[in-house]
Amino acid sequence: MFRELDMLVSGNTLSPDSSSRLMEYLCLPETSDTERISFLASLLSTGVTPAEMAGFSRTLKLYGDLGPIHGCTDIVGTGGDGMNTFNVSTCASIVASSMGIRIAKHGNRAVSGMMGSADFLARLGYDFEFDQREAEMRLERTGYLFILAPVHNRAFSLFARARKLLGTSTVFNLMGPLTNPVDPEISIIGCQDGLSGLYAETLLESSRRGAVISSSDGMDEISPFGRSRMVIVGENLESVSISGRSIAGELAMKDVRAEDQGSLFGLAMAGLSGENASAARFIALNTAPAILLNGFADTFEEAYRLSLDQILSGKALSHTGQIVGGEVHA
Repeated sequence: MFRELDMLVSGNTLSPDSSSRLMEYLCLPETSDTERISFLASLLSTGVTPAEMAGFSRTLKLYGDLGPIHGCTDIVGTGGDGMNTFNVSTCASIVASSMGIRIAKHGNRAVSGMMGSADFLARLGYDFEFDQREAEMRLERTGYLFILAPVHNRAFSLFARARKLLGTSTVFNLMGPLTNPVDPEISIIGCQDGLSGLYAETLLESSRRGAVISSSDGMDEISPFGRSRMVIVGENLESVSISGRSIAGELAMKDVRAEDQGSLFGLAMAGLSGENASAARFIALNTAPAILLNGFADTFEEAYRLSLDQILSGKALSHTGQIVGGEVHA
């Protein structure tokens, strides 16, 4: 058995470098599904450490068909919170891009929810197939790139059979927000509260800047209803408490969630256009971290106001059309 795999199966934790070497081995075509199952099962029993997550994600990013692009920000949610809200992280990424922030968003189609980021962009006609040159051209032209994970990272497909045979969530369910092949300099990750420490420590271990966001009501984004926590990752960790209601005012649940994909899409577009003021405020709340971390504002409240003004001016909706190469309407 490969040395690092034997160590993990025996109950030892691995350093980032050892974790990276193990993932390189597991991604070899000749590695067996039995070994991949042993790897996944071991982490199910012991849990994964930030050092291991940092090493695994470092290697997995190398298996993408895109390389690093300088000066990008990713806004990504883990999904699976069961709230049926519209895809606010995607809307926030579009608003941030319209304000001059280079966005390289990593995402997928819906797995457990009704509408993933790719489902939303597919309805707008976004083309997910491109190479490195086209990726860089899109960023130069519009300041926006969406990277559909299954298309641009072949390593995940190598584990598909092992994950299916195990039949349960594995460490790969956690890896999406950390494996953007463009290697963004700032990562803003929305997750459920129990995972915020793992993601924040992993970013710190990886010497990455960013923020990890979770909410007391279970949302994997900044909630307009309860208190949220934003852990800012730089040279160390700084935890900030955010009251969405205090900043954005009273919002109605019907303006952020729906029970079918068509209605979710409609809410998102009404929010991006400013036609639905409550949905627009929800988007602005979740755009604010990108504005703040990129130095466009000095406080969260200022970042929120700038984001909301951008939406209500119509510039965010106009930019959406530029991203997909055609006029869009709310």
